[in-house]
Amino acid sequence: LDEMYGKQDWTAKLNAACGMVRDTHLSSDRAILLMDAAEEEGGGYSLYPFTLQQGGSFVFGKKGQGKTWLACAIAAATYLGLPLLGYAPAQQVPVLIVDYESNASWLKLRVEKLLAGMGLDPCFPPIFYWPGEGIPLFEQAAAIQRKVRQEGAGLVIVDSAILAAGADPEKAEPASRYFAALSFIGAGSLTVGHVIKNDDRQEDPYGSVVWHNSPRLTWNVQAWRESEELMHLGLFNRKPYSEGTPHKPMGICLRFSPGAVELAREDLNIEWEHERGAADRVRETITRLGQATVKQIQAECPEIKSDTIGKTLRRMDDAEKLGTKDGSGLWGIRTLRSDMSD
Repeated sequence: LDEMYGKQDWTAKLNAACGMVRDTHLSSDRAILLMDAAEEEGGGYSLYPFTLQQGGSFVFGKKGQGKTWLACAIAAATYLGLPLLGYAPAQQVPVLIVDYESNASWLKLRVEKLLAGMGLDPCFPPIFYWPGEGIPLFEQAAAIQRKVRQEGAGLVIVDSAILAAGADPEKAEPASRYFAALSFIGAGSLTVGHVIKNDDRQEDPYGSVVWHNSPRLTWNVQAWRESEELMHLGLFNRKPYSEGTPHKPMGICLRFSPGAVELAREDLNIEWEHERGAADRVRETITRLGQATVKQIQAECPEIKSDTIGKTLRRMDDAEKLGTKDGSGLWGIRTLRSDMSD
C-alpha cells in the first residue's frame, strides 16, 4: 500500500475498514418469514438414523469402542449414497473429516477396508481430510466453511470433541464455542466424543452438559471384543431427533479380516439388557411366557421395579388383563391391527 498509494497510517485505516465490514455484517437484517422456510427432505436425515441434513449429531463412547470405524462407515455411505446397516440409502453428498486424533494414511486405510467389506471395488471415494493440528475448531471455522462451500460438502465429521473444543471440556464456554463454530460452518455434522459413566450405568458425554444439549441427535456407543476378529457394538439413542421417540437400541457386529472390515446388524447382546426400554422388555417377557403376572415379569426382569412394570402395562396399547391367578392380575399381549374396519 505504501508503494501504490504513498506512506500513510495504513494499519489504522485497515483496522477501521475491517471494523466497518464487521459492523455492517452484524447489523444486517437476516430474518425471514417462517412460512417461507424450506421443507426438510427425507425427514431431515442425511443418513438415517445417524446424521442430519442440518444440525449436529454426536456419537460418544469409551476409547476403543468402534466410534471411528462407525464414523468412517458413515462417511463412505454418505459420499457414495449407499444404505448402511439395512437402512435407507444416504443422501449423496461430499464429506469432510476434521481429524484431531489420527492421520490421513490411517483413516484412508480404514475407509478402504470398509469399502472392501461392502463388496465394493478398491476405488477410494473423494472424502476430504482436514488435519486439526491442535487448533480449536472455532479458530479454523472460516477456513473450513470455505472448503465446505467450495466442495459442496454436506457432512462434516469431527474426531474428537475434547481436542476440537480446545480446552476445559467440563466448562460450558469451550463446548458452546465448538457448537457455534459448527453452526457457522453450516453443514450437517457428526462429532465423535468420549464419555463419563454415571452410577446408574448410563454413559453420558464427557464434560459440560452442553455436549448433550447442543446436538440435535446423540448416540452412545458401547462395545465388547469377542476375539481379534469380532467386535460387538451396542448403540443407544440418548437424545432423539426433533423431540421424537428414541430409536430402539441397536446391535452391530464388526468382523475384521486382513483386507476388509464388515459391519452388520445383530441382536443386542445380553450385556446391554438394562439399556432396553421397560415396555420392550415387558412385552417380550409376556410374549415368551404366553401370559404373566407382574410378579412373574419382575422375576424375568429383576432390574425393573414392580410399580414401574404396573405403570408400563397400563400405558401399553397392546397389553390386556386376562383375569387373575392366585389373587394376582394376569396380563397378555394382543395383536394390534391398523385397519379395524375389517
